[in-house]
Parts: sequence; C-alpha cells; structure tokens
Amino acid sequence: MGKIGKLTTSILVLLLTVSSFVFGQKPNIQLSVNVKPIEVGQMVAFTVKSNVNGNISINLPETFTEAGVMNGMEQTMDGNGNMLISISYTQQGVFTKPGKYTITASVKDKSKTYKSNDLAIVVRKKGDAKSKKNYEQSDDDISNSNLKEAVFGIIEKSKRKLYEGEPLLLEAKIFSKINVTNIVQYQPFTIKGTVETFDIEKTDNVSINRENYKGNTFLTFSYGKQLVFPATSGKYIIKPFSMVLRYNNGGFFDRDLQFESNATFVDVLPLPKGAPKDFNGGVGKFSMSTNISKNTAKVGDILTYTIKVTGKGNMHAISKPKMNLPANLTLYGDPEIKEDIDYTDEGAEGDKTYKFFVKVVSGGKVEMNPFSLSYFDPSLKKYITLKEKAIALDLEGEIVASKVQVTDSVSVQGGEEVLAVPVSEEKLAAKESVPHSTIWIALLGVLVFVLGAVIFFLLRKHKNEAPASKNIVSEEPTLSRVTEVIPDSNFIIAEAQQLANQGNYKAAYGVISKSISKKMHQKLRDTSDIISKDELIERMKLDGISTSIIEDYFWVIRSCQEAEYAIWDTHENWEEVVTKTKNILVYLK
Repeated sequence: MGKIGKLTTSILVLLLTVSSFVFGQKPNIQLSVNVKPIEVGQMVAFTVKSNVNGNISINLPETFTEAGVMNGMEQTMDGNGNMLISISYTQQGVFTKPGKYTITASVKDKSKTYKSNDLAIVVRKKGDAKSKKNYEQSDDDISNSNLKEAVFGIIEKSKRKLYEGEPLLLEAKIFSKINVTNIVQYQPFTIKGTVETFDIEKTDNVSINRENYKGNTFLTFSYGKQLVFPATSGKYIIKPFSMVLRYNNGGFFDRDLQFESNATFVDVLPLPKGAPKDFNGGVGKFSMSTNISKNTAKVGDILTYTIKVTGKGNMHAISKPKMNLPANLTLYGDPEIKEDIDYTDEGAEGDKTYKFFVKVVSGGKVEMNPFSLSYFDPSLKKYITLKEKAIALDLEGEIVASKVQVTDSVSVQGGEEVLAVPVSEEKLAAKESVPHSTIWIALLGVLVFVLGAVIFFLLRKHKNEAPASKNIVSEEPTLSRVTEVIPDSNFIIAEAQQLANQGNYKAAYGVISKSISKKMHQKLRDTSDIISKDELIERMKLDGISTSIIEDYFWVIRSCQEAEYAIWDTHENWEEVVTKTKNILVYLK
C-alpha cells in the first residue's frame, strides 16, 4: 500500500507540473494534415497541437470515415530556454466522396473555446492523378498510391501468361491498416472474354495475416477464389472487385468502409499448330489405361472396352475418344461415361471413364488396334501422345477373310464415329454372281440420268407456267411467317438438315451456330473491338436489329452450344432451332 501511495503522489505532482506549464503559455492551436493532395479512399491524418488543456475536437464532414484516434504530448524549448509543452490529438480516416472542404479544430476548457487555423483541402476522385495505374501495361499489382490508403485490394493470379484451356486461379486479396471485423458485401471481379468459371471456395470465414510490404505493415486476407479456363487466346482484362468492410476503431460502434480494388490482366497464348489427329482438347498432365472384359468370345457376344483418363488441367473439357475397331467388331449402343472430377487450385483434377460396348460380328484371331490419345502439356510446351498396347482377341464363329478390305471412309454406328466395317465375303460373292455387273451398272446409271433430266424439265416448265405469287416478308419476321430465305442461306439449312437426317445432330447444330455467327458479324461489319456479349448486343441495337431477332440469335447460339457439347446426342429443340435460324437469316439478308 505504501508503494501505491507514493506512485499516486508522483503522478499528481507530474500532472500539476504539466498543467502549470500549459496554462502558463499563450494559447496556440495548430491544425495540420499529413498528405496533400488527397484522393477518395486514401488514408489521411489530421493533427491538432495545443498548449491549452481541454477537450479537443476536429470539425470533419460526413463524407469522412474515421479509422482511429491517437493522443500524445510534446515537450520543446523556446529561444529563451523556456520549456514549452503541447498536447497532440490525431484523427485518422478516409474521405468517401470528392470535393473541396474547410477543416477547423477547437479546444474547449472550463470557461472558453479556442479555435485553430482554417485548413483548406481538395479531395479528388480515385485515380485522377497522372500516376494512375495502367493495368494493361504494368506488371506490378500494388501501386505506390495504394500504400497511402487505409484499405486497398488486388486480384491475385496464379499466372501472368498461360495457354488457352490452361487453368488460371484468381483470388481477391485485401490489405488493411484498420481493424476489420466483418465482410458486409462483396461484388466479385469479372473477366472480359470467353471463359469457364468455377467457384472453389465458398465461405464467409477468413484467416487474417500480418504482412510487411515496402516498409508498411498490413492486415491481409484473401476471398472469393475462382478457377478460370480461358477458351480462346488474347488479352483478358480482369475488372475490379468491390467490398464493404466493417471495422472498429476502438469506440462503442462499428463503422463501414467501401472500396474498389485494382484491375489486372492476363495474356492467353494459342496452342501450337500441328496438333496430332488424336488430340482430345486436353491441356495439363494426363495418363491413360485401357482394358477389355474378356479376350475370348463368340459371334453375337457383347464385350466391354474401357478407357480411363486420369490427370489434372482441363479434365472436365476433354472430348470423348473415337474408336477404331477391326472388321470383326462393331459398336453396340452408346458408351457409358463416368466422371470423378474435383475443382482445385491445380485445375479440374480426377478421372473420366468411358465404357464402350462392342459386339462380335465375325470370328477369327484379331488384334484391337492400339488406342492412342494426345494432350498438350503447358510446362513442356508440347503435345504428348499416350498409346496403349494392342489387345489380342480370339473370336469364335464365322471368319471374315482378311483379304477383303472394301470399306467406306467413315461411318456412324450407334451415334459413334468409327472406321467402317469391311464388306463380308457373302456380300462380295453375291455382288460377283450378277453376270456382267459392270455393264448393268452403267446402263442403270444412264437410265437414272435420263429420268432425272425429264423430271427436271417438267418441274421447270410447271414453275414457269404457274401464276406468280406474292410473298411478303415483314421487316421483323416471326416464327409463324417465314416466306423466304436468302440464296446462300438455303445451303446452310440444307447442309444442317442433311446431317440431322443422318443422325449426326451435333454436327448439324455446329453448322448452324457457326453460320449465323458469321452472318451476324458480316452484318455488323467491323466487330474486332467487341469482346463481350453486352457489347455485341449494344452494337446490334445501334445497327437497328430488332429486339426479337437479338433474343432469337442468342437463344439459337446457346442451344447449339449446349447440344454440341452435351455428353449425349440430344435434339429435342431441333425444329425450333431451324425455324428461328431461318427467321434470322431472312432478317440479315
């Protein structure tokens, strides 16, 4: 107790001494700011130095958000050797809006209020300075102006340059000089270009770290991690994210602070030319294995041929393998496809298993052709080919002579593209049993030509004699009135319909998607500066294209892409796609 009493007495003596010095001086109140000019969001500190003992306050506008308060005391000597003691009060924070402000401070003691000098400041918009960061040219994600801000954000990226199809990891990173307690709102960054995006981290719990950067200490945390797969080459601009943070400056109530991050970019390189024929679109690192359910079978048996692809990269985007079967086997139905893929920091990682069902159509001892698959390895900057060993089969039943190799170039079996099966001996024998078959075929050809010429002449005559009909096409065709298609458009529809009639709907959708896209870009002329859907829509409106045609155009493009890249061959909306395509082509005439 004796020690505590002596300490209390010493503190009281010190306070009385300080008070006597303060009260014995001529009142002097000085207000200053630590930085000029000031930008919105930039951390600033207003300091009041007073030799008057009292309550200090700074008159700040509502657009100023406080981030902290510090108190202190200074001791100096004047020219006569007298001790001068002043009290300092510093208030830190950021301005949320630009403008011109006059800031004042005051000190109020028991009987009187003393005012400081007037401080005129100008707060300008963020980025108005000539030193504004040009994210299209700079490789530095953090600018010098960022270091003056209370809070700023950058977009971290796993690579600055990458190949199309290669995974890219993006993440928002926040640097703060204030005590952040909560994330109130987050608007993620966006990418200007054609990409596939996957959120790989969905949580409101963040881990705050302490980091030093160029002599500055920050509290940092990361948020909103995304995995991105650029589909085409070029420069991809990554637009800023925005965030509202809640912080506490030591008072009773929390406050909110809103800011916008820097932007950035990445360069996406095209894949090298000369891709192998068995390239399946894979970009990354992959391995492969194959097996067959059994090596001996009878004619009519169904074998299961399994191909398993494992790896990481754009695993989700690799295409279905194409089978090259010997004459003794044919595909039976559609393959069974199983995926086990996770989206991680390394990309799409896991495996895809394809089970092809193969029917034995003739006997003999044969080998299944060695299956191969190629992918592009970005780390090696070259294509890699994986190749399995041939599989020997002992097939019991009628044998097809190996000398017979009459094949078409390509045929479609069960929806799969395969090499055609050679003609059997029985069919060949039946063909050779017809006497003078070459002569008969020649005569038949002449007859067909003559009949075709007669039919063509009659149809042409009938068309010339028929009364002319008036086909009226409105400026905005509807689904119920399609009366004409421009000449070169007939070929587009005919080609697509022919593929559909053959059961190859994926190719049919592809023809329509590519054709109307080219037609639209021809209509709009120079579209080299258009790199987003919103910009394309604006250009279409400026060119006078009707809203209904714009909606139909994007519906057809989306429907075609979904059908092209679907796991199964689907065509439920084929007729509607064709009808709307005709409308679009009529309009673009």
